[in-house]
Amino acid sequence: MKRSALVKETMQEAGIRLTKQSLDGLLRIATTCNRIARAEMTLNSYKEAGVAPDEGSYNLLLDMYMRTRRIESAMALREKMSNEGVTVGDATWRLMAKVALKSRSVDQIHVILSLLEAEGVALTDKESDLMLKRMKTLSDGRYGAAANKALAASTYIEPVKLEGTIR
Repeated sequence: MKRSALVKETMQEAGIRLTKQSLDGLLRIATTCNRIARAEMTLNSYKEAGVAPDEGSYNLLLDMYMRTRRIESAMALREKMSNEGVTVGDATWRLMAKVALKSRSVDQIHVILSLLEAEGVALTDKESDLMLKRMKTLSDGRYGAAANKALAASTYIEPVKLEGTIR
């Protein structure tokens, strides 16, 4: 039996009510171990327990999706957060930028960059540089015209003209 399931079962047998804090702990165990199905089941347990997950709860799952390169799942979860009225704050947007960096698709990176721009989230210089390098890596011949089009359309990346001699 998985650790988080064992803890949850033990708590229920002892008559201990599941609280948001205890569910966050169970969710942290599942996400730390990259147990995707268990983490998603735990997120559904919040409703059963009569508590609402907050941004931090969702961010645990977003972080796991980022580490396991489940970009589509991360995008869907961010959308679910908005639909359920959960405030999507700066911490979530920073995680979405990391999700973009893990993506193997220039199109997905472009979609995430567009979301960030629409929300008025500015990337740091380091994040912008990493995004540029990632997009260039993905578009270097393997992905053809679509990748180059997405790279050119990105509003976060401006071409720089170098003048003079490099020594």
